[in-house]
Amino acid sequence: MKKEMGKSVVFVITALAAVVIAAALMLYFGVIHINNPGKGEFPVRGVDVSSYQGEIDWNELSKQKIDFAYIKATEGSSHVDPYFADNWNNSKETELCIGAYHFFSFESAGEDQAKNVIGTVDKRDNMLPIVIDVEYYGNFKTESDIDVSKIKKELRSMIDCLTEEYGATPVIYVSSDTYNTIVKDEFTDCPLWYRSVYSSVPKDIDWTFWQYSNRHVLSGYKGKEKFIDMNVFNGSKEELLSMCLKESDSDNEEATSEQSTSEAAEAASEVEESASEATELASEEASVTTESAGEDPLKDLVADDILEKFRASRPVMNPDSISDEARALGHWVQETIGKVGFPGDIKEKGESIGRSYEFRFGTDVSNNFDNNIPSMYSVYYTLKDYYNSDGKNNKEYYDDLIIDNEDLGNGDPENIKDMYSDLQEFISMCNSLIRER
Repeated sequence: MKKEMGKSVVFVITALAAVVIAAALMLYFGVIHINNPGKGEFPVRGVDVSSYQGEIDWNELSKQKIDFAYIKATEGSSHVDPYFADNWNNSKETELCIGAYHFFSFESAGEDQAKNVIGTVDKRDNMLPIVIDVEYYGNFKTESDIDVSKIKKELRSMIDCLTEEYGATPVIYVSSDTYNTIVKDEFTDCPLWYRSVYSSVPKDIDWTFWQYSNRHVLSGYKGKEKFIDMNVFNGSKEELLSMCLKESDSDNEEATSEQSTSEAAEAASEVEESASEATELASEEASVTTESAGEDPLKDLVADDILEKFRASRPVMNPDSISDEARALGHWVQETIGKVGFPGDIKEKGESIGRSYEFRFGTDVSNNFDNNIPSMYSVYYTLKDYYNSDGKNNKEYYDDLIIDNEDLGNGDPENIKDMYSDLQEFISMCNSLIRER
């Protein structure tokens, strides 16, 4: 009798384990979902996409019971998603409401990030408001890793610039962490897009969009990511359409035109009154520009042929910052190589660096290194300048790395040199591949 009972218990436990494993696998592969908001309550649904989804057949994607789509456009002060232009142009042939989103950087000025958006996303009729995606990332994992008051100031600056340019207040996308530490009670003028893929949005939060899943599978795209983010709109289709920008509604345009005419006349008068001053000033500015031309903080740090290729697509934006310009170089490398795909040896090396030096790069680099190459380039070339100057340049930056290593790494200063050496090897591999292609 005891043996029979024992067999029964084992069978039950085995069966339960099988059910649990099967459920876990179905969750992982996007067959079933923890969140599944009812279509009766939330009938208006949409997706958000980026380079992860690769080339998109917008005609196919738009047929799958969705009403809107947000497309990643930019990140920080210089990065542009390599698939944005195609996605932006091809999506307008569908009946979807289309918008663009920007990934907010804690390392760039809000105004500079707004300029990146404005220079990338052209205004068009019926586009949804711009979205600013505010998430912790890389080495910025919690509020203790940022200056919260400064970030709020830069975010407000970006919001104001985009509102003035597009005529609509941007939407802010948040996780629970960034909502509670940065956005809550500070940006109530902006519609909220809340990410909560394991539960409903807390009842005390007034949200406009809800990202309820990051593991749906639809047809119509073929990128390195098989899953796609799903969202609902907190309202009707008519209310969604009312959010869309209407360039054809010319009231604002007429006002702007009248103001521009008035300003132009006033400016012309001022020029006439102070022609000699203007001429002198223009001469001085031309002289300064000539003196500044060619100033590149990466000169003598980056191989000449690589730097020449890079500068052919992006001029110097911040001549005072090796870190910013190196980060931009990393974005360019990411786009240049990423369109074809990173070979296994480079990918393996990048992932190894992420795992070995998490104190600086965080887990994002090891799990998804190709989208964090800018950080790797920024660290490498800033350290290179430090070592080349015998520790005279970027000393504060180096000291901060030492502190991070002591707090989160193994505490050995030699670890910084090892990281530098590994980054040097990785970047050399990337340069060789760029030369070949």
